[in-house]
Amino acid sequence: MNKHFCKMKWLLRIFLILLLSWSLGFLAFVCSLPHSPASLSEKTDAIVVLTGGAYRVDEGLSLLKEGHAGKLFISGVYKHTRLQDIQKNYSSRLLECCVVLGYEARSTKENVVEVKKWLLANDFHSIRLVTSGYHMPRSIVEFKHVIPNVKILSHPVSGQESWLKALWEKPRTLFLLLSEFNKFCLVYFQWLITEI
Repeated sequence: MNKHFCKMKWLLRIFLILLLSWSLGFLAFVCSLPHSPASLSEKTDAIVVLTGGAYRVDEGLSLLKEGHAGKLFISGVYKHTRLQDIQKNYSSRLLECCVVLGYEARSTKENVVEVKKWLLANDFHSIRLVTSGYHMPRSIVEFKHVIPNVKILSHPVSGQESWLKALWEKPRTLFLLLSEFNKFCLVYFQWLITEI
């Protein structure tokens, strides 16, 4: 009985330590989420947009129009989407010369593979990465693991000024960030294991 009780006590302690570590990690993750872009005065070879969130494509097109890079690659595009579908306020000349749509990716891992092929084919060595602020840490880990020699400037879209504040104001944000943190941990530990 005593042995069983001691074993349960140790398991409970381990569980509480793990829970505390995970909770502190989550808070550190939320506090470190980017909410503003890297230096806009620095140009890159290309702008890369990862689809899946609001305003990402519009932001990428605006950056292209403003001359932050000469090419824009949009990864993870729905298979029936064409350049004409995203014209809106942009000239067809700008879209046809400088925008490339990637149709192969359906996940962040696939985004990275798709972008890598395109960068290698064009001999590009630097990108401005456009995605949501909460998605940026995992995206950067994935990119640095697969294409370590490419310089990445982060450009978060619709980042909150304070993600911690957003957690209390919008309960849905909590579930979004918890899900993203768990995915980030998985990717990060996979990367660490391969580096050992």
